[in-house]
Amino acid sequence: MNIKKVLLKISGEHFAGNFKTGIDFDILRSISAEICTISKQGLEISIVVGGGNIYRGSSAKENGIEREKADYIGMLATVINALSLSEFLKRLNLKVDVMSSIGIPGICSHFDIDSAKSNLKNGTIMIFAAGTGNPYFSTDTAAILKALEMDVDAVIKCTKVDGVYSDDPVKNSNAEFYHELTYDEVLSHNLGIMDLPAISLAKVNQMPIIVGSLKTQGNILNILNGNGKFSIIK
Repeated sequence: MNIKKVLLKISGEHFAGNFKTGIDFDILRSISAEICTISKQGLEISIVVGGGNIYRGSSAKENGIEREKADYIGMLATVINALSLSEFLKRLNLKVDVMSSIGIPGICSHFDIDSAKSNLKNGTIMIFAAGTGNPYFSTDTAAILKALEMDVDAVIKCTKVDGVYSDDPVKNSNAEFYHELTYDEVLSHNLGIMDLPAISLAKVNQMPIIVGSLKTQGNILNILNGNGKFSIIK
């Protein structure tokens, strides 16, 4: 794979690590070290983070909070993760900028496509927070959207397993591993890697999605070099 510009989608679950909620700082150090490693390859790196370790809009809705408000609260949770990751990356002497899809003056920059592209070309790692800035859209959809806006070569969906399976491999040892799939196969088999709007947006714009584990140190670099175990959707 000839990837020079990449977007990493990191879920809130990763930030929680061995905890059910909140941020596991040991895991955050590990994630930062992995990003530092690939940054040394001269890639343009964009990152979209989730916020499920802090707040899940779907659970809030079930408990009486209006869907729109629940989604906005979830967006703020992604900002917490983005700022936390940014600080750990800065400790590794990396240039980082956090941009949010909703305005939060004094906390982080409001998303601006021209500034973001310029920063990437100058070697700054861009972290995009607050999803799309609109309710009803997941951070997976935001990841595909930002990947298209930043004109990246591929999205890497960082998961806890090493690719796409027919079933949860943790619960089902007989689950079939898929190395390569089409967008239509993901949708028709309801594999749940990303939600329907995200996969559909990727399909329409032919944005490759690579699915691999962030748990093993050095694995993302291996994936970028075409090595190791991963799945690709295209």
